[in-house]
Amino acid sequence: ADGYTVLSADNGTMVFNPSLYKSLSYSPTKDLAPVTLMGRFPMILVVNPASGIADAKTFIAQAKAKPGSFSYASAGAGSPHHLAMELLKTEAGLFMVHVPYRGAAPALTDVAGGQVQAMMVDLAAGAGFIKGGKVKAIAVANATRLPQLPDVPTFAELGHKGVEAAALVGMVVPAATPPEVVNALNKRVVAAINEPTVRKRLEDFGVEPVGNTPAQFGELLRSETVRWQKLIRDLKITLD
Repeated sequence: ADGYTVLSADNGTMVFNPSLYKSLSYSPTKDLAPVTLMGRFPMILVVNPASGIADAKTFIAQAKAKPGSFSYASAGAGSPHHLAMELLKTEAGLFMVHVPYRGAAPALTDVAGGQVQAMMVDLAAGAGFIKGGKVKAIAVANATRLPQLPDVPTFAELGHKGVEAAALVGMVVPAATPPEVVNALNKRVVAAINEPTVRKRLEDFGVEPVGNTPAQFGELLRSETVRWQKLIRDLKITLD
């Protein structure tokens, strides 16, 4: 589309930031219009394999038994990884210490090295560590099990139904973009996502391809904002 600005935006930009920062230079709802959700990166709870923690039930029981004895890594404060673990802590009644890193790779390295006990990670960032046995995947924060990790249960299966979290990557445009341009863009992007070879490449990379309508993406952003805003407010997390 000639002369139009297109932005690839994640849920940090669209959902978390308005709650995390008191002064934000933009409004996701006023300044940006949704085009489509391109894909979801479901979060996975991973632990150090040498920790002796065989499954998520054990992890939750141990974290509960010794409040503050577990520390967890994230790809940064306010990242989907960080907030996914805060969601688990809230839902399961755990107290763990947050250790933010600059990105998922150094965080995973320290979980693998045993400096930190656990983290939430997406498959795109964590697949190498998981496949290589450097970290152990023990639960997925998704409605269903992941096809790439069929043996790893969901949190819902473990009795923690509310623990669903993913990094969401979508396409947005400036709010003033004409609706017909938004719809034309949507058709093109969705067609590309549904192209079998592209779809397979996304899945292999650890993304769950979506490609929905602007209205569906807008509705998702609204419901996600309500859900996460409450958690961020309850926990008084601010990044200013």
